[in-house]
Amino acid sequence: MWLIGFEFELNSLEKKYIKSTSFIKNFVEDESCYAEAISNPIELTLDKHKQEKIFDIFYDHRYLINTSTFDSNCGGHMTISNSKYSGKQIFEKIKKYAPLIYALNSRRLASPSCCFNLFLNIKENTKFSPIYFKENLLEIRLFSTHRSLKKLVNRYKLIGKICEAIDNDFSYNKLLLNVKPLLKEIYPEKILNNIINESYYFDKMIKEKYFNKIALRYINYKLYEDK
Repeated sequence: MWLIGFEFELNSLEKKYIKSTSFIKNFVEDESCYAEAISNPIELTLDKHKQEKIFDIFYDHRYLINTSTFDSNCGGHMTISNSKYSGKQIFEKIKKYAPLIYALNSRRLASPSCCFNLFLNIKENTKFSPIYFKENLLEIRLFSTHRSLKKLVNRYKLIGKICEAIDNDFSYNKLLLNVKPLLKEIYPEKILNNIINESYYFDKMIKEKYFNKIALRYINYKLYEDK
């Protein structure tokens, strides 16, 4: 069974909401934002009945959505885990599908919190990379702060589809085919087609360990020159 955890980075929040709940494990101070709420892991499922119950939990915690205030430094980090895999194994398996995550969040690739190890070399695993593994879980750091309930639900479903792809060893193209209807709920067709097109460049970048013309639009290349 897959589990997913969420981090909600916020610029501001009424004090009455800064408390633990059945969903929110705790709040911590954050260097880039005002506060960060960390959830307990919940089941990541494709079962629609179970999903509806989870989405009710999201609705009850909608005060954690960054709607009126926004800072590009605030992220929407998520963790995934599965008792069948170590964090390192999940990292190795998700690498095939990472280009889509990159393309969906390309403007975050230059953020100091997730701009390192863009080629996803397992020996260069570091916290400040787009995808980072720990002993028993994987942290996906590239997503921006959760700005709407609709996007939060969509991201949950997207990660579920990616985990389904991991379990079944789908090709990258099959993943794209499976998630395109889901992403159409968020992105106009022209924008989505551009995202998918750019994802192939990120796929090539990761495989060849070389910053191609699309990657260079988004990364902080000076960080790599300085290394």
